[in-house]
Amino acid sequence: MIVASGPSLTDEDVALVKSYHFNKLIYVIVINDNWQLIPKADVLYAADHRWWTTNYAKVAGHFEGQPWTCDDRITNHYPRVRLIQSKVGSGLPESRDFIKVGASSTTQAIELAYIWGARTIGLLGLDCQSPDGRKHWFGNHPPCLDEPLPFEHWIEELSILAKELFATKVEVINCSRKTALTCFPHMTLVNYLRQRT
Repeated sequence: MIVASGPSLTDEDVALVKSYHFNKLIYVIVINDNWQLIPKADVLYAADHRWWTTNYAKVAGHFEGQPWTCDDRITNHYPRVRLIQSKVGSGLPESRDFIKVGASSTTQAIELAYIWGARTIGLLGLDCQSPDGRKHWFGNHPPCLDEPLPFEHWIEELSILAKELFATKVEVINCSRKTALTCFPHMTLVNYLRQRT
């Protein structure tokens, strides 16, 4: 299960994910600030150099899983953060030694799950929209991190990835409550998690 930061993410969703994760029924990757909601997640993935420089001290003190990035400036400075090699591009990588970057951290986390061998990937909080002006479940980032979110670009990149994942028989299910993303099948979080038991 990959937990992104969309405004539709709820406390109820998070509680369900934490329960199934506690019982070792799902593997959880959290994106950026979502480590605060699930500090025992298996992996925290964040690609943004500025996000890491702003948040590393808090992550290092409280996050219990493995922190990952594709930016060697971070891993050179913060040795606890693990590095996945990367190349600019779209879709699945040609080998399991790197990911392709050019879209969001969530897209890159889907690639990570794929190269780590996942056959089913659930997505949560991947809204790709901000209908009421809120960009994330927590509102907006502070000014030093806040920037326009290129939803159309993300949707285009995720659509390319979806076709290639389908061809490899990796199932990706979008469990987000409200989403503009249509390239993955949609299912309620409750039904998706029930299938994991």
